[in-house]
Amino acid sequence: MAIRGVIFDMDNTLLRSSINFAAMKRETADYLLRHGAVDRDLPIGDFTTSSLVALAQRSVVWNARMKQEIEALLAKHEEAGMIGAELEPGVMELVSTLRGRQRLAVLTNNAYRAAKLALETNGIEAYFDCIVAREQMAFMKPAPDGVLVILRRYPELGPHEWLSVGDSWIDGQAAQEAGVAFVAYGGDVGRMQERGVYPAGCIGSIGELLSYL
Repeated sequence: MAIRGVIFDMDNTLLRSSINFAAMKRETADYLLRHGAVDRDLPIGDFTTSSLVALAQRSVVWNARMKQEIEALLAKHEEAGMIGAELEPGVMELVSTLRGRQRLAVLTNNAYRAAKLALETNGIEAYFDCIVAREQMAFMKPAPDGVLVILRRYPELGPHEWLSVGDSWIDGQAAQEAGVAFVAYGGDVGRMQERGVYPAGCIGSIGELLSYL
């Protein structure tokens, strides 16, 4: 079946951001541990920030105040990391080619405001039909919620008519659980497979995505 829509991750797929993901995860884990939202014997190294937050959201202690404080913590790191963020090589050429041929969506665990500003600053926001950020999903990637939001927004396209591209296993798992094929962009495919994520392909430059379309 022909691909009629493409879902792009943002950080290190469309944009070369400088978000300090290690520091963000460390601060998030410290907060959640202090508030008893995750167990102290949890193997933190096996989690991303988003999967830690998803785990905490399912705990009995999770509440509106914690949600607000975690949002502020994440936004602090995101906004700092987006300062001076530039496009990944070849992105402008790719989205210029695809615009009008396929539906183009951005799916990011970042806050909507930070994502929209970064895309606007780099002159590519207008190329996308929609931006789905963490405010639009119940659970962040690696949960499939964000992908399902996009699928519901375009009911004329089936899951098999979409292709997702990203650099991390969390992008692949979100796509896979929603029935969407995933292409890894410069990611560690071996680690992805260890996590049960099996990309349909792997590309070293973003322009290579055209060969899947």
